[in-house]
Amino acid sequence: MLADLYERLKNSATPQEAEAIVRQIARRWDRSGSETSDLLMQRARQSLGQRNAALAVEILDRVIALQPGWAEAWHMRGLAFFTLQDDGRALVDFREALRREPNHFMALGMAAAALQRQGDEKNALGAFRALEAIHPQFKGVKDAIERLKPAVDGRDA
Repeated sequence: MLADLYERLKNSATPQEAEAIVRQIARRWDRSGSETSDLLMQRARQSLGQRNAALAVEILDRVIALQPGWAEAWHMRGLAFFTLQDDGRALVDFREALRREPNHFMALGMAAAALQRQGDEKNALGAFRALEAIHPQFKGVKDAIERLKPAVDGRDA
């Protein structure tokens, strides 16, 4: 069950242990329940891998039309928008992914990055803290929090 995996992830002791759990979670996220949507998602990932984020957005528009409840589709389209440096649209999609899957730590991490790139350090810090609560072993999250804390919480925080 996904809730059990999130609990194990939260309590993982090492990055290696966390990575094994992340792979299990990702396999669950990747299942849409539709062969057509899964094939389209595969093509969208290929487009992103080939640095064609605009095509990925077009494909993911179709995936979302077919599977509007699939958090991973929203996350991936947000990632494509982020790649295109369209942070506003990326954030909308990351929020939709999180609405459908509140523990989607990848969407949280990308939302934090988009917020930080926009200069919204306060909300970026909040997103990084939420990410750390779900996935404490997430690479770079502790450093990001430590970098943002002085500017947001003050020097004594």
